[in-house]
Amino acid sequence: MASFNVKNLSAAQGPERFEALAEIIVAELAAPDLLILHEIQDDNGPGDGGLVSAALTLGTLVLAVERAGGPEYRHRSIEPRYNADGGAILSNIRSAFLYREDQGLAFVDRPGGDAETPVELVRDPNGHPALSLSPGRIEATNGVFASSRKPLAGEFSWRGQPLFVVGIHFNARLADDPLFGRFQPPVLRSEARRVEMGHVVNRFVTRILDIDPEARVLVAGDFNDFWFSETLRATAGTALRNLVEDLPLEQRYSYIYQGNAQAIDHVLISPGLEAEARVNFEILHHATLLASAAQVSDHDALLARFMPRDRGGAGPSARVYLPHVSRLDR
Repeated sequence: MASFNVKNLSAAQGPERFEALAEIIVAELAAPDLLILHEIQDDNGPGDGGLVSAALTLGTLVLAVERAGGPEYRHRSIEPRYNADGGAILSNIRSAFLYREDQGLAFVDRPGGDAETPVELVRDPNGHPALSLSPGRIEATNGVFASSRKPLAGEFSWRGQPLFVVGIHFNARLADDPLFGRFQPPVLRSEARRVEMGHVVNRFVTRILDIDPEARVLVAGDFNDFWFSETLRATAGTALRNLVEDLPLEQRYSYIYQGNAQAIDHVLISPGLEAEARVNFEILHHATLLASAAQVSDHDALLARFMPRDRGGAGPSARVYLPHVSRLDR
């Protein structure tokens, strides 16, 4: 799977951006089974007119991937209320799932999800956790998410077992003092909201694990905060592990802001998912190695490979860092 902030992508833009993103998805990410995308804009981008649908934006990206030699993807997302989720004005950004069905992954559709109806945890007939809506938004009307993106939850089936996925895009750091600016220590005005957002997501994940401690849960996206921050501690709690912390320190960055290379994108997994598969994780520095004018997105993509282990008694998960050799290195 991969998590990728595609920087305000809209069908109103020219085909070049879609072609360049498709090249990254196919050539750099090797067409993962699951893509969790962020900053997907509505179909007319910053244009007015009350439009919130991103069906054309997502469909255009799916077609671009196929033209680049990739597989057929399907997509799921929830349309926000008009101009209510922050980001570029009138653009209605949201997170979305792209997934391919030829590798044993399937989406579990449960209708009824919309901008304001929160997804709930229920039990299926066998007593296992299930989502009331799929896709659905977590605590969609909680004031902490006002003028910001609401976490997107979806239920998948992987190897015949439920896989719960949450896409994250927390509020930005624009109101904060520069990390290396005039005022030290810097005042992080935006952090308190992100910490509370993290607690909301952690409560949701904890409810899943209370029903099934071995449930497979994956939380990924643009947290706008660092791996050592209170935001990530609040989100992970004791339920999840941040794969970014598997990387050597010099590889822990996905974004460069004011000259500071920083990890603000993360992938968190539950013990049940880690017990199911050996995990290999990396951040592909296809954006941060380039000058801004040459970037397709300003975020690097995060790639996690889950290699199912033999149920007959494989040992502990191997946490191995395998540096990716990209076309930039070649």
